[in-house]
Amino acid sequence: MVARYQPRRPYPGGSKPVCHPRPPARGTTHAPGAHALTGVILAGETPAYSKAQFTKDLFMTNPKAWLLLIPAVLVEVTASLALKGALEHPALYFVVVIGYLSGFVLLSAILRTGMALGVAYGIWAATGVALTAVGSLLIFEEPITTLMGIGIVVIIGGVLCVELGAQAAHKKPMIA
Repeated sequence: MVARYQPRRPYPGGSKPVCHPRPPARGTTHAPGAHALTGVILAGETPAYSKAQFTKDLFMTNPKAWLLLIPAVLVEVTASLALKGALEHPALYFVVVIGYLSGFVLLSAILRTGMALGVAYGIWAATGVALTAVGSLLIFEEPITTLMGIGIVVIIGGVLCVELGAQAAHKKPMIA
């Protein structure tokens, strides 16, 4: 008869270790609508992800950061537009300095809320570029060409991709 190995001591903590499931393989997901056992979304199927859930995931993960991001973008755009106006009216340099300083103070407050630097700075800068282009059209009558319009749309799409990518990175299970 062959003797089986028997541990001399019980498991640490007195209980049997818990088996953790392996992380999903490439091409798999834990998304709603995925196969219940494997987590794989089959070709031609789309996960059940409502528009309301998308909006909630995008904007409500850290509402304080988003509320701080709005004035941060607005003061940065104001400062940029005032910079152009200061060429003719030097008193506007005061608005430029205050605008950029307050923009960076707000950006640092956003980072303290836990928003990732790449996401916060990317949205702050990209949205600022788009709004500055529109503001310069309205205030200084600078033209926006078709290519510039396409660029603004690409910037908005890029900001969404950065934010969604950051959310996906936060949802990934950490493996020790």
